[in-house]
Amino acid sequence: MLQLAAREGIIPPVLTSISFLDSQQQLLCRHAAEQALIKQLLVTSDNLYAPSAHLKPHWQKIAVALCQSWQTFYAYCQIWGEVKRNNLDLARVRLGLTLLTQRLLAVLLNDKLGIYAPTEL
Repeated sequence: MLQLAAREGIIPPVLTSISFLDSQQQLLCRHAAEQALIKQLLVTSDNLYAPSAHLKPHWQKIAVALCQSWQTFYAYCQIWGEVKRNNLDLARVRLGLTLLTQRLLAVLLNDKLGIYAPTEL
């Protein structure tokens, strides 16, 4: 999906930044599934990079929760078609959420669970 977006010029081949805000500085992610994914991305990041001193993270459960949040997001939040035609910024934000999910999942799989994370399927 990310490679297709890069080939179509929706996102650059090397994505460095995406604005999650519209011209009025309001968050573009208004759908409940987008917000749930953002929350899960933050929880995952906190567990990876600022773990609690009192609790040991259960990496497998964290990875599954991230995957489930992304699957729900993908089921309810269209990127292509009408969204791409009518709101390219929203399509880019959704691709950015997909990229963030991919990168955090790779860290979980490779570094915490010792599983090879393929770069493409």
